[in-house]
Amino acid sequence: MAIVAQTLLLRVQTTLQDLTARRWKVPELCRSFNAARREIVTLRPDAGSQIVTVALGAGAKQTLSDDKQLRWLSVLRNTGGTKRIITLVDRRLLDTEEPEWQNAAGVTEILHYTFDERYPRTIHVYPPAASSGASVEAQLSVVPADIAIPADGSAITDVTGALALPDQFEQAAYNLTLALCLEKDAEHRVNADRATMHRATALQELGVEKSETRATSPRPAATESGTRPVRTAES
Repeated sequence: MAIVAQTLLLRVQTTLQDLTARRWKVPELCRSFNAARREIVTLRPDAGSQIVTVALGAGAKQTLSDDKQLRWLSVLRNTGGTKRIITLVDRRLLDTEEPEWQNAAGVTEILHYTFDERYPRTIHVYPPAASSGASVEAQLSVVPADIAIPADGSAITDVTGALALPDQFEQAAYNLTLALCLEKDAEHRVNADRATMHRATALQELGVEKSETRATSPRPAATESGTRPVRTAES
């Protein structure tokens, strides 16, 4: 069941004891809600998981151009031709076996891709993609489109849109939205403490640890010898 943004923000207003939007105006609540969802997807990339078709640009390096697309989760297959499966490999193997692989002729059917956790919005494909005709089906982590910001003076009933994340993230969105609102008055100790509490609760609900993002990152599969064989263009 889709979680309605208006319903969630009404809960936030109730907790803030500000049902008339005297202190926290409705546009501000909506901006905090949008920011909370982006933070959730940043912390838990799987929350924004979507399978989409990505047209590749010429060359090996492929970087996501949409700011809402936060990171690659996996590359599944080519969308044209035989729809060949694309496998993740360790870039060091490609560099060792074919040092000039990034200068190879462009193709429309990709064999492999590499991923570096330090650059989550970028992958490299092998062989390099042709200037046109290469596209892949990929799993990306995507922030939902922002809900519309109502005009000043609007009521909570003017809010439209939905959480647009799996229902399991409703409570985290509620707590993070509250934290962002309360941080507005962080100079007051009580509100600062409440903001800290709601943020800590949200992080607990998200199960966030240092390993969380890594767990959703592409990882080369290991063979019995510990490395995955790389099929080169000549293989």
